[in-house]
Amino acid sequence: MSEYTPRHSGNQHENEPHEQAEQPERRDDEPAVGFDPEHFPSRPGIWAAEDSTAMTGQWIDATLDPSDIEAALDGRAIYDTIGFGPFVLEPGENPGVISRVARAIQEHGPAFAAWAQLHDGDSEMLDLFGEHYIGTFPNYRELGRNLIEATGWSEARIPEHVREWVTVDYLGAAAHEVAVSGLLALPARMGGVHLFRGPDREADP
Repeated sequence: MSEYTPRHSGNQHENEPHEQAEQPERRDDEPAVGFDPEHFPSRPGIWAAEDSTAMTGQWIDATLDPSDIEAALDGRAIYDTIGFGPFVLEPGENPGVISRVARAIQEHGPAFAAWAQLHDGDSEMLDLFGEHYIGTFPNYRELGRNLIEATGWSEARIPEHVREWVTVDYLGAAAHEVAVSGLLALPARMGGVHLFRGPDREADP
């Protein structure tokens, strides 16, 4: 029987630091279903236990078919997750939602987790991820640079003899464009930004 401490809390966003306080050690009383919890899994997982105070439970691969997840849960609830980023699973979450979101995160990355959390796992909105997702940027300044350059303008167009006295406010440009254009910016890891088209904004031709 292997012993370990779960590495992620479902209530902790992916860009927030882990608390420094020591946590009670949990143990898996049954073999993990779908992956080895002793090594950070390459796909999202859930930790099932009898109740929230239990120190023993079982890691389950969240990308399994819903019926397999339901069978593995065996009436237990979910009290920890890994690989779901900001998407929060309820203890009695529907296995269909678990599987669908986990598989999409594995395919599309953290941006899907942010989108799923924003829409509370709504099935219709999950279907629209591909239509609305624009991209992920390392910070707001780079987002602003990309938005400006998408118009065909760049710093290279500033006359060379005045270029050293000109500062382009990319950060302000990003904030302005998001505020007035119907774009949706969601936080990503390390200060990054996931950018989406808002519900009333059509894709660029």
